[in-house]
Amino acid sequence: MDETKKDPQLSAADALKSHRAPVLAELSDDIIELKTKIAALVRDNFGGDYKKAFAYYDPDQDGISADELSQLLEEAGVGNVFTRSSWVSGILEKVDVDQNGRVSWVEFERILKST
Repeated sequence: MDETKKDPQLSAADALKSHRAPVLAELSDDIIELKTKIAALVRDNFGGDYKKAFAYYDPDQDGISADELSQLLEEAGVGNVFTRSSWVSGILEKVDVDQNGRVSWVEFERILKST
């Protein structure tokens, strides 16, 4: 490959990186907000017991569904009636590793431990 073909690729890669930075920063802020509000909910309603909170929002014990997640977010004060479905979609997209449309305890715990 000659040098003229390498330069456009480097420029495209640099452009891609510059577009990713704000998204990652926004995601980081969202995760901080999410974790802070869920921590307050768990502290206030479940004595700080995350497993107890998870079981409450997953009464059928098959992972927290989109509807159950929406309830959790509402009770934690995350988002509002207009933005909550976007929160649910975004969380499932990032957290639902096995892509079954539910958040398992392992997936839930992973986000809590992330920084």
